[in-house]
Amino acid sequence: MSDFFTLKGIGNRIETEDNRCTSLPIYVVKQKRETPGVNPDFHYDYHVWTQDGESVEPDVEALLEEIDKAGGQIPPKYTKVWCIEIDEWVQPFFTEAGAESYISANRHNLRKPFVFVESAYRNPEWTAMREAAIVEASKTEVQS
Repeated sequence: MSDFFTLKGIGNRIETEDNRCTSLPIYVVKQKRETPGVNPDFHYDYHVWTQDGESVEPDVEALLEEIDKAGGQIPPKYTKVWCIEIDEWVQPFFTEAGAESYISANRHNLRKPFVFVESAYRNPEWTAMREAAIVEASKTEVQS
């Protein structure tokens, strides 16, 4: 049986994985959360075209883009909505492999997932759990 999700397996990965130059790394799975309706005079990431609050079909969107770029009159039933994407914390992990495993299993429920590294500096609970995993990984198994 694989020890991937055991304390020993986690401890082995903590000892061998790249810590991305971070002391006490926390590998965080994040996703992009779309926030529509931002002011285009400030920061935005992109815009979408809507009709009655729903995104329009790609061919309609392409036509609206052409009209807009040419300075033409957009029919009043269409609205240009400015959006920003915000990084949203999903789950923390002790190892990057654990975070990547989570993404592989849950990608269908996530929007543009990625792994980001935070630090557990001055977090005694996280540090204690990491140390417990490392100690468990260093124990040798007794052969019977």
